[in-house]
Amino acid sequence: MTGPLSLWRRLRFLLQRRTAADALAEEIAFHLEQRTAELVRAGYAEPDARARARQQFGNPTAVRQAGREVWIGSRLDLIGRDVRVAVRSMARTPGFTLTALATLALGIGGAVSVFALVYAALLAPLPYPEADRLVSLELVVRDEGATTDRFPWSYPKFRTMRERVPFAERVAGFNTVNANLRGEGVPERLVV
Repeated sequence: MTGPLSLWRRLRFLLQRRTAADALAEEIAFHLEQRTAELVRAGYAEPDARARARQQFGNPTAVRQAGREVWIGSRLDLIGRDVRVAVRSMARTPGFTLTALATLALGIGGAVSVFALVYAALLAPLPYPEADRLVSLELVVRDEGATTDRFPWSYPKFRTMRERVPFAERVAGFNTVNANLRGEGVPERLVV
């Protein structure tokens, strides 16, 4: 049973471990006493009956361990033990603990920052509906000597292309121009 009720029961056992362990010890003692009484009634002496009852019952420590595994599961118990050991170890070496935590924080922060930049620049979808249908067209002139030159579109060529391309619903154009801004002082290169 691995439902929420079972998980709740296991967590409750973790919080009330002493009470549950005491109840299990009392139950084991009860069963041993009952079996001892049955063996005494069957004709065994008290010490022999007690030894035989323990032998038939099995190892009480193993029974307690099996009960623990049923209540909280061995993995959950091992994780709890590991966490307690880790906390104790970190408390003994606070300098190392602070250094390790600072290193982890910086590493995680750096990784998140880099991912945010990569996502924004390369992975994020374009802010257009049906962005996978966008097409970019360039005017390219190929020379026989394998040099390729890209030329800006003139407005009449852009208008002709917009009218003659049957697959395009809408067409938009843009152009960038490099210019030098001169005046007093050092000239500055502008892209407009």
